[in-house]
Amino acid sequence: MRFLLLFIYCFFSTQSFALSFQNEFKANQLAKVVSVRGQVVLGHNKGRLIDYPKVGDSIDQNIYISVRENSQIQLQIKNGGLLTLKAVSRVFISKNSRLNRLPVILFEGNISYKDPLKRPNLEVRLGSSGIKYWGDAFAIRLRGSEKEVVKEEGSILERSGAIEAVKMESNANVELIMDDSPLPEVEKKQKAIEQKPKGQMPTESSVDDFSDIFGESASQSITPAASTITSDSAAEFEDVFGDPIKPVEADVVVKGIEKPKGKRTSDFDFYLRNSTYLHAPTKESRHDKQIDHLDLRLNGKVKWSGVGNAVQTSFKVDISNREHVYRPLKDAFDFRNDKRFPIELTELYYLESSKSFDLTIGKKIVKLGKGIIYSPTDKISPRDQIVPVAPFTSGAFITQADFYSDQSTYTILAVPYFVGTRSPTSLSRWSLQNDGSDLTFETELPEKFYKQIQLLLKFESTIKGWDIFAALFNGPNPDPVIRKEISVINNRPEFKLFKEHAYTSFFSAGFSTVFGSLELHGEVLKSNTEQGKDDNYTQGMLGFRYTLDESVKWLGLDSIDIITEYAKEVIQQPQSRPFFVVSSINSRIYRDAVMGTFIFKFSDEFYLNYDYQFDYADKGQANVFGVSWHKKDSGEWRLKIENFSGEKDSLFGKWDLNDNLAVEYFYTF
Repeated sequence: MRFLLLFIYCFFSTQSFALSFQNEFKANQLAKVVSVRGQVVLGHNKGRLIDYPKVGDSIDQNIYISVRENSQIQLQIKNGGLLTLKAVSRVFISKNSRLNRLPVILFEGNISYKDPLKRPNLEVRLGSSGIKYWGDAFAIRLRGSEKEVVKEEGSILERSGAIEAVKMESNANVELIMDDSPLPEVEKKQKAIEQKPKGQMPTESSVDDFSDIFGESASQSITPAASTITSDSAAEFEDVFGDPIKPVEADVVVKGIEKPKGKRTSDFDFYLRNSTYLHAPTKESRHDKQIDHLDLRLNGKVKWSGVGNAVQTSFKVDISNREHVYRPLKDAFDFRNDKRFPIELTELYYLESSKSFDLTIGKKIVKLGKGIIYSPTDKISPRDQIVPVAPFTSGAFITQADFYSDQSTYTILAVPYFVGTRSPTSLSRWSLQNDGSDLTFETELPEKFYKQIQLLLKFESTIKGWDIFAALFNGPNPDPVIRKEISVINNRPEFKLFKEHAYTSFFSAGFSTVFGSLELHGEVLKSNTEQGKDDNYTQGMLGFRYTLDESVKWLGLDSIDIITEYAKEVIQQPQSRPFFVVSSINSRIYRDAVMGTFIFKFSDEFYLNYDYQFDYADKGQANVFGVSWHKKDSGEWRLKIENFSGEKDSLFGKWDLNDNLAVEYFYTF
């Protein structure tokens, strides 16, 4: 009996681990929405989709932003400061950055930018002209033929431009714009050009409007220029955003975006991984004996979007030479099966969106927490961890309503069809059964139907630059417990094992905020399970992300990204229900662990990285050393060495024969 319980204990584990975060971290993220007031509209360049941004949304592609009357949006720039777009402003943000500056095209409006660390990481171009400004604390207003530029005293502001790119009102304006002198000197030179006709200068009242940007007088460093919005481009923007744009003459036509009725976008990416193991399983083991594992995966996403509604579907096609991974064709629609199917519909949902309300119905990936590597709160979307070093997340069957009020969001979410997490099969070399014995379990949900439904209430808001949330969850726990039944047949006891997803309540809360290059985030979760079927515990996570850029240039590096998170758990009441032999403790591998990554960026094409996880609860560790090479239009190659070690009974100790050399390839098309 004792041996059997130890056997079950070793088998039962979700077996996720820190390397999985690499699939969630967005290396191409440009900015993050930190506050939204009123009505702001996003127009995606690829496919001309319409969206309404929410706090916490990531900007990671070419995008148009239109801020309507009495509205405002603030973006935290990656490796930079805070970009504010005020009422009746229209910009285009490009992902094709050079010289570590985020390119923004200003068509019309009032924008400001400030970085406390004084990094000139934002570049603003006026329409389709060659006139550019970049700096660390400045503001620009562009209205019709009037342009105003303000910089904070002591800050950096530089400028470049091409004369032939923009039609100017006078030679005086051309000379002023092209002057290489600092902006205060340009203002002096303007007074000396009395023999030439002068363009329209900003009025005293318009200068006063800038006074609230930096919290002090903004009377310095103002120069005129011409707008580059034409009547043709204005008509195209009016179709999309519904607000008129006053056209003026210019030589360059700004290309707008079309009305997005019935528009369809599609994105596909291909993933390949070949793992060559440095050790073979023990001779007495029944584990998969292959030295090389090849995994191929095609991911696709298709979205149909109109004005205020959208349908999105995502799928994957998975091929591997690993044994005991796939379920048979007859079980293709058994979503609760412990094995995966080669073709899976990961998402298919309908979204109805308005200014103050969103309704989502279907299968969708839901992320709740603030963690980059690990989030105690993410209990909705099931994880496939059959291959722990290459996991993926699938969508949950949900009905979700989001209500928006000022800078707050109220969410009601229900999951009527529950699907749990998949773990490595018992015959996989990633299983914790050292001898590879094939144990079978029957899956059980709570008896009452209403307790089989996962319900979530969530509040999210932004207060003075702090993103906060609080959530209440009730339903089957995705981390199962093990229950045994004993029966006597022919005077012999027989055991039957059940994997039960006990009815559990979670209360969770979290935050994230940014101080220059430092991002902080944290979460706490309190778990209570009915009738003592599982442990009652509290788990917390605290982490940060910090980017070094200017200070590492002398090393030949473009930047160093540092991500670190620490998780700690305290059990208030251990599992106590009779015949429940193993709690969900083995699924909760971040009980006392620190995990993170260092990404050494030499250029847009070449990276080095070091990923780690140190498990202090079970005394084990994982270390990954990687090299990445990315070439535009050619995909990305990664070479990694993955090493696991620890005490014999620890998770990573049981994987000590799984050290491997991995080659990965990503291609997006």
